[in-house]
Amino acid sequence: MSLLTLRGIGTHQVLSRGLCRHTVVSRLHKHSLAAAADRVILFRNARLSQIQSHIYSKCPLNSRYRLHCLSTRRYSTEDEKQRKELEKRQKMAMMSRHLERSDAVRKEIKEIRNEVLSKEILQFKYRLVLVLVIGSLLIAYASFMWLELELNTPANVGGNFDLLDQDGNPRTLDDFKGNWSVFYFGYTNCPDVCPEEMEKLSASVSLLRKKVSPPTVVPVFVSVDPARDDVERLKNYVKDWPGLVGLTGSHESINDITKKFKVFSEKSLILDADNYLVDHTSLYFFMSPEGTFVEYLYPREMDEEEIADWMYKTTKRYWLTNTWLYKKALSLTERIHTFLMARRKEKIEQKRKDLREQMLARTTKDERS
Repeated sequence: MSLLTLRGIGTHQVLSRGLCRHTVVSRLHKHSLAAAADRVILFRNARLSQIQSHIYSKCPLNSRYRLHCLSTRRYSTEDEKQRKELEKRQKMAMMSRHLERSDAVRKEIKEIRNEVLSKEILQFKYRLVLVLVIGSLLIAYASFMWLELELNTPANVGGNFDLLDQDGNPRTLDDFKGNWSVFYFGYTNCPDVCPEEMEKLSASVSLLRKKVSPPTVVPVFVSVDPARDDVERLKNYVKDWPGLVGLTGSHESINDITKKFKVFSEKSLILDADNYLVDHTSLYFFMSPEGTFVEYLYPREMDEEEIADWMYKTTKRYWLTNTWLYKKALSLTERIHTFLMARRKEKIEQKRKDLREQMLARTTKDERS
């Protein structure tokens, strides 16, 4: 015997097998089953498919029943609980997958954002480090050049003079401005040192002119023996070295220029009034086109090529030290040095003050005790 169990209408009705389809459908509509969306109808009947299709065709789309065919057991509340539990698990699984997918997307976005930020931070750090390194190198180079000039440049070397050249023409410092010049102090009766140095100076100037057309370097020979080195004798002396300019003058003029260039000269081995030697400074004084002293060189241990290379590097270094960037870097270095010295002085004064206060407090404590 087949059973038709109707749940949700207050009572259970049992229909016999002999009921036709029309009777079953009329009974269903009688109990308003068409409006119940979650009703469960269980049939154990041979004509189940026909009744199911007929009910689906009669009921509206939004209120069709869910039909579960159980051929071996009746409908029970346990089946409904299991169905709801299954639906709950499915919803939870869908929600968890959605959350996992959302978390994965958030995680991926976060990783991409962190990667982009890390790249930007690395680029910023790289640029900052590069700027700091370049600035430090410029400051270090400016400090080195400044210290080198300070160490190699005696104070107040050079200055204007009033002498005569080998042709008897008056010469001053202004006549040598516009070109580089190398001053050497000696005398025409020098037995060995002065001729050797004049030979090397003339050859090195020629080598420098072959390397580069600018700068033009003028070699200058200044006599420290005005008593014997007159204009005519000086002219005969410098004619062996083309381009060499000889200068001489009175005792007062020679003494003035030797003092300005910090040159030592003194007579020695005096046999008579015209037969003596002169001990003197043997240096090259390199003068800039502005007429200022740049650097000096002791040439005894150097050859012509080394002297020419020294002149070339000195001119390049001089132009570099007179650039805007170098002056700014030098000014910054001086400011930093002044600031650090001021801070150091403040710290020393603060330590002295603290020490005096400690001594005063200790003295006061001893007096009270």
